[in-house]
Amino acid sequence: MNNWIRKITFLLATLFASLCAVSAQTQSSASDEAHFEEAVNIYYEGTNEYEFYKAIENYRDFLSAIGDKQKYYATWEKEVKYDVYHNHFRNALKNTEHLKEVLQADNAEDYYYMVDYLMGFFYGMRENNELSKEFLKKAAEKVNPDKNNEALIQIYQTLANICIFKNLEESLEGYMWAEKAIKASKDLIELSSSLSLKAMVAFGHYDRDTFEKCYYEIEKIRKEHPDQKCTKYRKYVNLGRAAYDGDYEKAIETCDSIADEVGRLYFLATIYAVKGDVQSERDTLLKLLRAKDFRNNSISTLTINDLNQDFLLEQERLNNQKTKLYIRFAIISIIALTILLLGFFYFITRKRK
Repeated sequence: MNNWIRKITFLLATLFASLCAVSAQTQSSASDEAHFEEAVNIYYEGTNEYEFYKAIENYRDFLSAIGDKQKYYATWEKEVKYDVYHNHFRNALKNTEHLKEVLQADNAEDYYYMVDYLMGFFYGMRENNELSKEFLKKAAEKVNPDKNNEALIQIYQTLANICIFKNLEESLEGYMWAEKAIKASKDLIELSSSLSLKAMVAFGHYDRDTFEKCYYEIEKIRKEHPDQKCTKYRKYVNLGRAAYDGDYEKAIETCDSIADEVGRLYFLATIYAVKGDVQSERDTLLKLLRAKDFRNNSISTLTINDLNQDFLLEQERLNNQKTKLYIRFAIISIIALTILLLGFFYFITRKRK
């Protein structure tokens, strides 16, 4: 009896130790992931390109090792956007093509929208809004909101974002997409980011009333739910707040941290406009025009079209392959069923004899 008690005690102790080890390993893995992700986010907002690429490669290797496909795909999306912001257009295209190949190899249909999204983002940054909207709307159609509502919100936010740098009519369309993002938001962080985006659109078009309404809602969420922290678009809200409060030095300092040169110059010109500094606004607008020309002449549209056409052809090939497999399966099933029925009738016939 005592031997049985000792054995059971030993087994329970071993089981407990194993559970503790697994728990410790899980906590360690979560801690490592948080560390890698934080490093990526820090350098993403900065200008140290070497450190960003090193950080995102380390994070991607970690995600690959633990088998987190969704976050692994997201790192490629983030890197492409970083490439575009920093005018590394060929890298952006190369990485978009690589992501396309990875998604197709994994048969990850739930994430095919990413390629259309990145194409729309690319065209939006080059101010070809017509093509940008076309790709972004395609991306939205491919997203299953029940599985990936966050992606749908991101697409709506990008559609709103590309309208900022255009005329009044387009800016009003930007409000429409921002409203769609707000309505699609299912939690406070998503809602706060969508409100921040709408505030950014408002500040970009000197719409102080809308900015103040959005700012009030954002601050209300922040104060009532301090645990629900949202940093997306926050710097644009902060620079708008500082400019409207007359703290132009703080607004300019915040604006200087924007990685995208075109976006930085656009909002810098807006700050000078709010300040009433006509000469500085004019000088900044001239720099903005030169920056846009440089960016838009950096890469040929043909390469982008070729990449997208390749993706569409590959999708068509995979769909045809699936159709053939279904047909083959159906034929095999019919043959098997026919053989089964013939065997059954043969057995019945012999039994009657």
